[in-house]
Amino acid sequence: MAKTPNQPLYFEGRLLYGQTESEITPLGTYTDDFDTKRWLTQLRATGDYMVQDTTLMPLLDFTYTEDQQQTYIDSLGNTIPNQTVDLMQWSIGMDFKTPIVEAGSLELVGGLSGIYSSSNGATAAPEFENWRGRTHLGLDYAGTHTTFRLGTFYDGLGSDYESYGANLTLDIRF
Repeated sequence: MAKTPNQPLYFEGRLLYGQTESEITPLGTYTDDFDTKRWLTQLRATGDYMVQDTTLMPLLDFTYTEDQQQTYIDSLGNTIPNQTVDLMQWSIGMDFKTPIVEAGSLELVGGLSGIYSSSNGATAAPEFENWRGRTHLGLDYAGTHTTFRLGTFYDGLGSDYESYGANLTLDIRF
């Protein structure tokens, strides 16, 4: 993570690589071994801009992941060709946080994002690909020894894709 000098602009990047050794048992008959290689790349830029008591946080995010299964020969002598599955996603949005009480210990947080996703080689649901919107809303409380977060999100605005959920976090420091 890096921050530009004298500016509330932050840059973040990740490049992760991994390998797996996997087993598959088709129809419960025999077991085959195969290997995969995985990549994950993420680049993000965010900022903090004050408008009276509200902090606006614009976001631009790019994520790419790829999983490549190597060619192998199964127990029946069949060649199983290599397969590659990838997913690319762009997000652009605006988050916010604003105090609910003057002391600033309780904040309303939320945001709205536009997301573009595409994949190759996957059996992912086609409604997941293309453009969609995501929104989230919650409350954050920060006390001397206690942090409390409550939130909800909905992903799939303007598309046939739908994902939603809620979270609750309580952190007590002794």
